[in-house]
Amino acid sequence: MTLEEINRFVWYVARTHWRAENRARSSLEGRDYRAFYPTCHVQVRHAGKVHLVERAMFPSYVFAGLRPGQAWYPIMSTPGVAGLLLNREKPVQIPQWIMRNLVHAQETGAFNAKVATIEGKEGDKVRFVGGNFAGFVGVIQRASPGRRVQVLVEMFGKQHDFSVPLAELEAA
Repeated sequence: MTLEEINRFVWYVARTHWRAENRARSSLEGRDYRAFYPTCHVQVRHAGKVHLVERAMFPSYVFAGLRPGQAWYPIMSTPGVAGLLLNREKPVQIPQWIMRNLVHAQETGAFNAKVATIEGKEGDKVRFVGGNFAGFVGVIQRASPGRRVQVLVEMFGKQHDFSVPLAELEAA
């Protein structure tokens, strides 16, 4: 979806039935509405392995785009849609700038989980890029491939040992 397309529509939030986001999206598009369903890639551990899977950014919600003058009430009977986000029995219109930011974030991968970009060997200096200690520099004490590492960080005049995911670190 392009930013030009965003501006041509009036946007509302449709609440979907549980795990029916894709069904609601395809049904809305089949009824001549535009649908936007932001997703993100997250790391999931299953059977001892880490997999990257696609998940809904806003579970049970889809953004429905209507052309100016197009009726909104048929959305209420669309398969997969449970209803619209309403205020005093009228749907709440989502501002264009919010939709533009959501589409831009989706296109650039801003919602996606950070994947480790360093190997992380014992003795390497690293900088925290995520989590509560963003910006701090430390030294890797112990490392296991593709998992968590023990990092020694000096804070407040003392050395502290932290176990953190490798994805929260970058080479210093």
